[in-house]
Amino acid sequence: MVAFTGDGSTMQLGDFLTAVQHRLAIKIVVVRNDTLGLIKWEQMVFLVNMAPFDFVKFAEACAARGMRIEDPGTCADRTREALSWDGPVIIECVVDPHEPPQPAKVKKHQLTALMSALRAGTPNRNRIALQMVKDVLDESSFEAAPGPGAGPDRRGGFRRGRQAPQPHEGETPRVTAARGTRRRLPLTRSVIWVSATAGTSAVILLNTCESVYRAICPTSPDRPGSGDRGDTVESATVERRPPGRWAVLGLLVRRFRVEAFAFVMATGIVSKALDMGGTRMVSAALLVVAGAGFVTLALAYGWWLLRRRTWSAEGGFAVLTIAAASNVLASRILAAGHIGVAVVLLMFGAAVWAVLTYSVPLRLIVSGERHQADGSWFVWVVGTQSVAVATATLTRLFPSAALAVPASVCWAIGLVQYLLIAAIVLARLLARPLRAEELRPHYWIFMGAAAISVLAGAQLLNLPPGVGVVPREFIAGVSLMLWAFCSWLIPLLVALGVWRHVRRRVPLRWEWGLWSMVFPIGMYGVATRELGHSTGMSWIAALGDGEVWPAAAVWLIVFSAMIRASFRLLSDNRAPRMP
Repeated sequence: MVAFTGDGSTMQLGDFLTAVQHRLAIKIVVVRNDTLGLIKWEQMVFLVNMAPFDFVKFAEACAARGMRIEDPGTCADRTREALSWDGPVIIECVVDPHEPPQPAKVKKHQLTALMSALRAGTPNRNRIALQMVKDVLDESSFEAAPGPGAGPDRRGGFRRGRQAPQPHEGETPRVTAARGTRRRLPLTRSVIWVSATAGTSAVILLNTCESVYRAICPTSPDRPGSGDRGDTVESATVERRPPGRWAVLGLLVRRFRVEAFAFVMATGIVSKALDMGGTRMVSAALLVVAGAGFVTLALAYGWWLLRRRTWSAEGGFAVLTIAAASNVLASRILAAGHIGVAVVLLMFGAAVWAVLTYSVPLRLIVSGERHQADGSWFVWVVGTQSVAVATATLTRLFPSAALAVPASVCWAIGLVQYLLIAAIVLARLLARPLRAEELRPHYWIFMGAAAISVLAGAQLLNLPPGVGVVPREFIAGVSLMLWAFCSWLIPLLVALGVWRHVRRRVPLRWEWGLWSMVFPIGMYGVATRELGHSTGMSWIAALGDGEVWPAAAVWLIVFSAMIRASFRLLSDNRAPRMP
């Protein structure tokens, strides 16, 4: 007899002494997390918990056998050892206390109450939120239950289905795993789940920033001020208090720039580089950061548009970073196997690109103003090639001419756009003197646009023959030439940066444009590796593998600078309060 129970429900242990006395072969598996799980998650705002209890020592005190399993890799051996023991055994299985016991169907009011409890100050709320996001991502691609007839029903549940007829002797069984053997959540449910968890992560991130800010910048009296007419205010002190979370959000929205979506692009491509390099845990963490950042920036941009009540071409082609961020994130999520969410992001990114790829240049043409070409113009190419990359990635999972043709067409369009913009930007740089202040980090997109064109070409080379419209030999040749040009551009861009900051002594300060430098570095590594594998050139693939860690290091440096600049911005905008 084997009994499975939790540590909270294993309170009446007197019967275990009877089992020891009569040497009954009863095996008790205790799932230990030192938490009253269901009570904690149902009444989280009351902070219910329990004291730790060592079930192994209890079993040994009863002259029985006690075992502890902390590593899942030893579970099978320890279980066999316990079952072979002649007498009662307690098996203590240590699990994560932050694992949420989610019901089969989560209702709206339950999710709202959970978010309210997390905001109220639940201990370890950040770990809980990250674990929830991880569970949702894992749930959307866990192994299906036995039985070929099983599958999701119309309500998002899971039906068992009938067993498929077994093949007769000598008959070859049918292979039904063309689209993978993993169960996929319905599209609507996937979107709701990931949106909810990404929103939760954004709220937790905002609360964390507020808590750290309060710890770094505590309330302190300021020096006496002066009146409007020069009158001296005697013994008047002004107390500075940190702003609340909504004041923080309002401040960030007022300082919002559309180039901030480059943060999602850079984080998504570095996550993909780390995943290809085998660092799966760090890659998954960056994927969560990219998803939460995309949701937060999308909400901030919507609020920013509502405050302005108008749209203009002031940002120029930089506004296309919205489409590029959505498509880069979709490509990374497709690699993780979450097709439903990736398709929604791809559809959104393609729709935004289809609107902006015409409206932005049209607005610039008819505005009657002169516009100087700079590195931000290459975002037009990045947006176009991001559609090609995401669509080609989806085509590898579902081979179809309906997907391969748009991917090939977007690659060809992006290639022509790159050649035209490169000629315009180079003509401006060579024919007109350039000040050091004008040489901003977005000139790195010159290289990044070529790198994403290489990645799109490599993805097209990996498609089955006959589904595209561009000859494979042409794609391979152009991709190799673009990769060579990318490699040539990197030393030139580094030299220009040294000239700007060392020779001309322009201070290196934080700006959103720094993410426009991180994205090309990460994209160059991913594109190099993919091109090497597509063309069979192992030495090129090896170069891409070696470029992963420099890209991750640059991402970490820029991310640290962004956090520091955010706290400094909040510190400079603390609201005064009279005592």
